[in-house]
Amino acid sequence: MTNHTTYHFRPLVRCIRGFFVLLIATLTWQCASDIEEVEETAARYEPAVERGKDITLLYNEEGQQRIKLTAPQIVQHKVDDAYVEFPEGLNVWFYNDSLQTVSTLTARYAIRYEKELQTIFRDSVVIHNQLGEEVYTEEMTWDEGEEKVYSDKFVRIITPDKRITGKGFEANQEFTEYTIQQITGQVYVQSDQTDENL
Repeated sequence: MTNHTTYHFRPLVRCIRGFFVLLIATLTWQCASDIEEVEETAARYEPAVERGKDITLLYNEEGQQRIKLTAPQIVQHKVDDAYVEFPEGLNVWFYNDSLQTVSTLTARYAIRYEKELQTIFRDSVVIHNQLGEEVYTEEMTWDEGEEKVYSDKFVRIITPDKRITGKGFEANQEFTEYTIQQITGQVYVQSDQTDENL
């Protein structure tokens, strides 16, 4: 008997794909609020570091707003192995053509390594969509080169009729299907039932 199962999780496609596009475009963001000017002292002692506070990033596609990202702080490290950090976490909203929120992603920390084409979300990573499907994990990595998302941490996935827990998962980068490793629990629930213990 195998200890993993493959599932289809369609509605997170826009959420995952959109956020990854936004991270690729980080260096050419549009600011909806003022990005804090680089402090002169910091610039003197950290010339390869740029910082911004209380930022809002907007990503538009064909004239339509698709993504809004807010973060208390962003730190861009302009070194040989350049990377961008969101040390105080981030919140991301994804919109449809009518500017309605279709999904959200939050994490208390994120970092993108530009050469490796990898983004890591850490600490209370949560994805929600408008159909009531949710993913919870402590760490998630997106590998652009391999075009996949994966984690070796505990994961909890909630759909309208299931509560699934396991250790580790792997998905295509669109999150249209995923495999949970080491399933530790799978509960079927009635549509009008809530489960606050999972």
